[in-house]
Amino acid sequence: MRVDVIAPEDYLQTLGSLAKNRKNALTAAYTGELPQESLLVFCDFTEKRMDKLLLSLRKNRLLIDYKAVLTPTNSQWNVLRLLLDLRAERLSFEKQ
Repeated sequence: MRVDVIAPEDYLQTLGSLAKNRKNALTAAYTGELPQESLLVFCDFTEKRMDKLLLSLRKNRLLIDYKAVLTPTNSQWNVLRLLLDLRAERLSFEKQ
């Protein structure tokens, strides 16, 4: 399993380009305020492998605010766009 920690200046890169380790040189560096939440994006995980990882995170009490799976849709989003979408989804869920 490969784990990449994304530098804040790369938060405007698309998730797809970050997953492939191919940053777009034309994308501006992010210089804004840093999000306070933690985010984990899973790429190319089988269901069995993801279940094992999630169980391990729970056993070790590693708290991560948001978890997502890379999809064809969100692969075109940047880190900040994904965080906004996940926040909105959580708020909607909590209201119900």
